[in-house]
Amino acid sequence: MAKLKLNSYELFSQSSNNRPEFGAGGPTGCTLQVKSTTKTDQWGGSGVSTGNAGVTPYAVTGLAVSITPKFSSSKILLFADIFMGSADFQNYNFLWSIHRSINGSVFNPIGVGNDSNAGAYVMGGHNFYPSAGNPFAGGTSKNYLDSPNTTLTITYQIYVGANDANATLYVNRRGVGAHINGVSTITAMEVAA
Repeated sequence: MAKLKLNSYELFSQSSNNRPEFGAGGPTGCTLQVKSTTKTDQWGGSGVSTGNAGVTPYAVTGLAVSITPKFSSSKILLFADIFMGSADFQNYNFLWSIHRSINGSVFNPIGVGNDSNAGAYVMGGHNFYPSAGNPFAGGTSKNYLDSPNTTLTITYQIYVGANDANATLYVNRRGVGAHINGVSTITAMEVAA
């Protein structure tokens, strides 16, 4: 294995004829790897709603990304863009968040609000007040810098929910009629820290 060092810092390493990779002494802020998932099919509908006591999140099938950091000191920069729809945005606000699982553990939300007066802790969503019963579809984007402190495999999963038990939620389609088809993505970028 070939190594390129500056003083005692290993900047690059290369095994066999493979491409060189950043070593542990690589410059802070460099991108070490990128993983991304794009969901093009539609998801949701009947039975995808919430409990009566606030937001009950649902994992969106096919909208997750896994990454195995090279170094435990790395940060993971996340980008998520969700195309979501509901039959009635006036009464049923659509909410979403990113949940993280490390090495197959339970998924927990990250990057959400934490004010003690809030009724729901989410990353993003829609809250419109048109006339009652208007269906809607649209995109919402967020980014978040995670510090998982691990070299184990991390899975980031998009979860959605609403603030009413009667809501019917969709991803990549409008609330009424499936003739509008959007695209949703989640990207994880390992950044040297």
